[in-house]
Amino acid sequence: MEGEIPIAGLEAGPQLSGAASGSSFSALSEEGLDSYLEVLDIGLGTAEERVRPEVVHVDHLWLGAAMARSIFPEVPVVASCHAEELQVARENPELLRRVITPVRELDRVLVATPELARQAGRVFGVRSDRLVVMGQGIDTGLFRPSDVSATTAFKRAVTRHALSVAVRPELRLALVAAPEASGKRAVYAAFGEVMSRREGVAGIAICRGGDEQRATCQQRVAQVPGLQLISGRSRAVVADVLRGCHVAVVLGPQAHILALEALACGCRVVMPDLPGLEDWPKPGLVDVDALTRVSGLSLASRSASAAEDEGLGGEERLVAHVTRSLEEQLDRARQHGIDRTAVRVVSRSGWGSVFTGVERVYATLVGKRGA
Repeated sequence: MEGEIPIAGLEAGPQLSGAASGSSFSALSEEGLDSYLEVLDIGLGTAEERVRPEVVHVDHLWLGAAMARSIFPEVPVVASCHAEELQVARENPELLRRVITPVRELDRVLVATPELARQAGRVFGVRSDRLVVMGQGIDTGLFRPSDVSATTAFKRAVTRHALSVAVRPELRLALVAAPEASGKRAVYAAFGEVMSRREGVAGIAICRGGDEQRATCQQRVAQVPGLQLISGRSRAVVADVLRGCHVAVVLGPQAHILALEALACGCRVVMPDLPGLEDWPKPGLVDVDALTRVSGLSLASRSASAAEDEGLGGEERLVAHVTRSLEEQLDRARQHGIDRTAVRVVSRSGWGSVFTGVERVYATLVGKRGA
């Protein structure tokens, strides 16, 4: 085959976008779900007419992937599966029943880790010979270590992006969270605890999302004395600020990707213990003491009583756990950086190496179809 492979791409995950941002499919009425599926149907039908794809790649192993399989019965369909879908599938058995039969017929399902492959096989019934472990990729052109001290790097970020925050020679904590992320309230409380108990520690909340998310961030940050807010209006802002920080808390369904970005910038990381990532990161990539996982943090949007029922100890215990994790990482940051980890992450986790593997999957499927 000569030239590039015509590909139709679709992102359709377990969170709704647009006006209903942050809402889950389980909150939809039957009529609302039908409307959502109708939009997907129209979009995929248009792609079929205009692109005539040789491969269809859907981001998220969910309703969009199931519909793509139905609309493109003769075209190879690939889906990327994340930890998010596994959790949502368990919480929405009725929707899972809609999805499970067509996704079992997908040509390939791409996952980040062997554990995700095992869980995708169990939850969705995907055959092992159709599961491909790809690893994770980040933009190493943006997310890379600093060539100067953290304080100098932070000063550069403030100047370059005209940020309204103070620059002092202190240890900096950063929160990077997806707009729909759970656990932010517990992290804000933990930041307040750490900054009140320790001198020379500054907290920074990097707010990502639109005007509504920024307004919510402003309200929450205002309740934590000393916490500073930065609008993460671009990934360049996030990368530059992270290079000036020492410890980052990352939240959201893709927290493992945010973690790699922070580690590449030289930050120690505290993150949720997400399902499906038990064997992430790959052995030898991240020094053991550079990364802390907190159980229950991805469930922190639930009520305190629900957390108690699951043995998580309620919100106060969760805040205490996050606080302790932050203090441990700050103590390590005072002693030494994570230069070796940052270099390894940058050298082994770039998008180029990951997408080379994805292209090989495409070429194999197109070759089989033409054989």
